[in-house]
Amino acid sequence: MKFILKFLYRMFKMKKTILALLALGVFGVANASEADHAPRTPIKDPGAANSAIPYQRATAEDTTTNGTHAKITVTGEVLNSTCEIKSGDRDQTIKLKSVGTNQLKKVGDVAADHLVQIKLQNCKTTTAGVPGTTTPGTGTHKVTVTFNATDKIDYYNDGTLKNVEPGATVAKNVNIQFANLNGTSIRLGTNDPNNTLKPTEAARSDEHVVEFLARYYATGQSTPGLVKGEAELDLAYE
Repeated sequence: MKFILKFLYRMFKMKKTILALLALGVFGVANASEADHAPRTPIKDPGAANSAIPYQRATAEDTTTNGTHAKITVTGEVLNSTCEIKSGDRDQTIKLKSVGTNQLKKVGDVAADHLVQIKLQNCKTTTAGVPGTTTPGTGTHKVTVTFNATDKIDYYNDGTLKNVEPGATVAKNVNIQFANLNGTSIRLGTNDPNNTLKPTEAARSDEHVVEFLARYYATGQSTPGLVKGEAELDLAYE
């Protein structure tokens, strides 16, 4: 009898196990089916969102209001021809009249004013607002004359020319000074406005003349002898 009871007890436990396994299988399949049919969130391309936004490049217009932006406009004028010094005036020797030592006794004394002329050709003038015009007397001269800075200038004595006469016959304490026609001294080789000369118009509208004075200049009590000064100048357009 005991044997029959044990057998029935084992069969009962086995049945519960089988039912439990069957239940797990049913629910597992159902869950899997629901997972398969559930809506899925698509995987997005990382670049897709960015590709929808158009790429914008910074342009010059974008920076015009920026404090680091600037605009520079350069203008100029090209003329048909340039001014030049007439061949006969490119290497001049000016002879000052002789003076006595009594006229050059102290620093700053001057004597023997001599007019110097440098003739220019192929020049152009410009009437206000009308580039390249050559109407006599109505234009403003574009060319100027400037004396160059050289080692032959005595910067300690009013920008005059040193006496470079060689030999024992040289006069002492005497230089050569250039001046405007009104007598105002020209400090050669400096930024002095008087160092830049403008030509006057000659009979022909394309010819002009640069005029200034050359004279002796005392740097102290002069002594008898020879005097020689050498200067260089260049033309330039304003």
